[in-house]
Amino acid sequence: MNQDLEAKLKACSTLPSPPKVASALIQLAHDPEAAIQDVAEILQMDPALSIKILRVANSPLYANRRNVETLAQATLIIGLNGILALALSFSLVKSFRGEKMNGLNYPRYWQRALIGASISRAIGQASSLASLEELFTAALMQDIGMLALDRVLPKFYKNPKFDQTYHHHVIAYEQEHLGTTHAAIGGWLLANWKLPERLQLAVSASDDPERVPCSDDRSQFIRCVALSGMIAELYLTHAKEQQVVDVSEKGKDWLGLTPETFTEILTKLKGLVSQSEEVFDCKIQDNLSAESLLETAKEALLIRNMQAFKQVETLKHNTVILESRYHNLEESSRLDSLTGAYNRSYLDDVIETAFESASVNATPLSFLFVDLDHFKKVNDTYGHQHGDNILKAVAKILKAQTRNTDIVGRYGGEEFFIVMPGVNGAMAEMVCNRVNAAFRLHTHNVGPHQSLTVTVSLGIATLEDGQLFDSAHEMIGAADQALYASKSQGRDRWTAYKTLPTSSQRHSHSIP
Repeated sequence: MNQDLEAKLKACSTLPSPPKVASALIQLAHDPEAAIQDVAEILQMDPALSIKILRVANSPLYANRRNVETLAQATLIIGLNGILALALSFSLVKSFRGEKMNGLNYPRYWQRALIGASISRAIGQASSLASLEELFTAALMQDIGMLALDRVLPKFYKNPKFDQTYHHHVIAYEQEHLGTTHAAIGGWLLANWKLPERLQLAVSASDDPERVPCSDDRSQFIRCVALSGMIAELYLTHAKEQQVVDVSEKGKDWLGLTPETFTEILTKLKGLVSQSEEVFDCKIQDNLSAESLLETAKEALLIRNMQAFKQVETLKHNTVILESRYHNLEESSRLDSLTGAYNRSYLDDVIETAFESASVNATPLSFLFVDLDHFKKVNDTYGHQHGDNILKAVAKILKAQTRNTDIVGRYGGEEFFIVMPGVNGAMAEMVCNRVNAAFRLHTHNVGPHQSLTVTVSLGIATLEDGQLFDSAHEMIGAADQALYASKSQGRDRWTAYKTLPTSSQRHSHSIP
């Protein structure tokens, strides 16, 4: 707020101010030794105000089994802050409603104020807030800065181009011409009245509650006030479906209100406003408008829920498709394009990872080198197309004879490599026996009425107690030497590195 405007506000003799009773209660609220009887004595200064407070204490809002007959009883039930809030609300309405308006549309102003204050109770209950009277007062006074502006700048709201129907138009107009808004002025005004800080902040942030972080314990109270004004505007502007949905979304974002809860709040609007009309002796609602708003809300939110459900289902479906495509793409990048076994690049990573894990955790690990016997002769005799088909069959046979947790990869050419985590030497030998037997039984079609059997030679290297390796590379070399021994001894067999004679361990063959 600029200094010039603040100076005008301070100098204005007709600026809104709390009536005598409300001022006395405000002072009493700052007295830590204030007693219930002190409150009752102040209220008795205004008989009409006392009657209204007793009426509230006996209303369905408090559901008392016994009739409340004295102000002391009412204060005990409602609390000092609640009594202060109610007294201030009643006094303000009584003092300001009959005043002459300048440019401000007073009937519209008070309708919005009282409807917002009334519905704030339902919002507060849905949000599990206590001190509903304070919430009522904050909602009632959230636009009080407009009254102040209408006093110090009588022509300000008279601009024929200014539309007071929608609140966001009011805010934009004030910001454009003053560089501030009525919310900031209202907060300043309540600070001058020495009202509780929570009320000051609720008014000053009523048009922008998100500037108060959720970590602030006052944020929920402030968001309730802001939402009350938005619901009041829905009522007053005969809102369309999209406007209702937008406000419902604010309720969800700010306070976690579901569409169902939001609709329940609107069902209470008519009854709450009727109670306010009775207490404040005024007519502020059109029954048809309240029912119309409720029907609009039910229809809009039902459609919104159906759309949201459809969107969620579509999103889930699309997510499944995308995840499947990503998985397939990721998996395909790991696989050998011909055989479907894992490719050399992925195999190298797995070998290193498996070796590190087994070394750190002291668990067994076996590597198997697998080489097709006389495969060059197969290619030369039957052609590379049949040779490729045999390589595909080899990958399938190896997968069928190993576990799902084992990694079967194509090391290069006709050589395959199997990584077997947790498998010791004895278990690896059993696997090799199964593999040799499976290849002996499998026949490959290589032409009309022609088939052949292709056998394999295997080499085993196992990391376990009594057989240690310094690196994965050393262990691969050991499996390679064992494979060479199998081929040297006649093929179609397996050899474990630990069983090799010293002379055999010195032999090796080139690794593709």
